[in-house]
Amino acid sequence: MRNLLKLTFVLLFGLSVNAQIAPPAASFIITTPAYCTGVPITFSSVSTGASLSYTWAVVSVKGLTSYSHLNSNTLSLTFTNTQTYTVYLNVSNSAGISVSFTTITISKQPKASFNASFTDATSPKNQLILTNYSTFATKNYWVFDNNFTQKDSSLNASRNYNAGGNYSVMLIAKGTKGCSDTSRYAFTLSETSSLVLPNVFTPNGDDINDVYKPITIGISKLTANVFNRYGVLMGSWDKVNGFWDGHTTAGEPCSSGEYFIVVEAEGYDLKTYKLKGNITLVR
Repeated sequence: MRNLLKLTFVLLFGLSVNAQIAPPAASFIITTPAYCTGVPITFSSVSTGASLSYTWAVVSVKGLTSYSHLNSNTLSLTFTNTQTYTVYLNVSNSAGISVSFTTITISKQPKASFNASFTDATSPKNQLILTNYSTFATKNYWVFDNNFTQKDSSLNASRNYNAGGNYSVMLIAKGTKGCSDTSRYAFTLSETSSLVLPNVFTPNGDDINDVYKPITIGISKLTANVFNRYGVLMGSWDKVNGFWDGHTTAGEPCSSGEYFIVVEAEGYDLKTYKLKGNITLVR
């Protein structure tokens, strides 16, 4: 009789414990806002129930390049294919099993890329030319100096600068499914002018130091004349980006030796320059 009572107590206790465990209810959310190739997508379980076990599955696995642990309450997936996938979450405990699933369509991740060039990179008064080389983008926006309220949606863009300082430009390449990418370029334009005359160049056709040109920053006007030791004019120019290629005014190559240069210039800061110097030509 005593053993029968003990068995009855054990059975009733077991039924009581099982009665306290509710069957699970499987559900999950996607915490990543964009579904893009090459970008990890995170899934987090919000399932209800006690003593839960988790099992994730993905169909298909084609283009699935990486995934985190399949038996935790969160999952991270990375895809390279642009197709639709089904993600399953199987949640179980001693009281039962529940399955939840969803489908996601992966979009191509855009790549933001551009080239920036100046009409005169040494001057605070010049134009910045921006050429867009982005791929897989359906829209793009240019953002200057972090001013997101005045975005430029042109494919390519340009911008004029009239003062020295620190500047930046950002290209935002937008794709589908919330996918986007950014590329940024920061630069400094000098506020004060300077002019330096190099003293040697080597016009030997090796594309290294083949032309003679003053080193300028913030120069708006410049004229230069090069003479040989007898005072004969060998070359001249009247623009900031001008240079001497080591030839006479008739186009004949000059011999190695010493030459003399006279430069007059003016900076955007209104500073004037009158410089003279020697040039050593080495072939």
